[in-house]
Amino acid sequence: MVHSALTIYPYSLEKMYQIIHKCEKCGRENSFETALDDLTEIKCEYCNIVSTVIRPISGYIYILSNTCMPGMVKIGFTTRNVEERIKELNSASGVPNSFEIEAAFISNAPAKDETKIHTELSEVRVNEAREFFRIEPLIATNHISEIIGYEPTFSKFEPIFTTCLDKLL
Repeated sequence: MVHSALTIYPYSLEKMYQIIHKCEKCGRENSFETALDDLTEIKCEYCNIVSTVIRPISGYIYILSNTCMPGMVKIGFTTRNVEERIKELNSASGVPNSFEIEAAFISNAPAKDETKIHTELSEVRVNEAREFFRIEPLIATNHISEIIGYEPTFSKFEPIFTTCLDKLL
């Protein structure tokens, strides 16, 4: 749904937000109120271009590493905070060393994105019943960026875009 500035919605005030946004193209400031759960794109009221896209966050795709598992990463999703998920994994008695976050991606469809990623990386999956892959963290980060179409919100690496998984393996 595209909204232009000064659009007002008939929602209760507890669901309303004022957004003040400076357009990158014309440099003018736009201000309007909206319910963020309805908002996906913001159009500048002066130059009429879509200047901002707002996506809901339903969860995160994460890439984790563990020093006891060199050359392997865990790729999964959570609908909670990634740090909470790592604490949960690290509290398991069967994990000799702690997992460390390599990269995280915001997702508005984390289960769907995870399935797509696991399918694309099936050739390097260690066990079909587990989320572990024989792939270096940097390569996994770049490939996941290609698969889901956006860059990580957190990464230990600078992205290096590639076009073919075969070249990475």
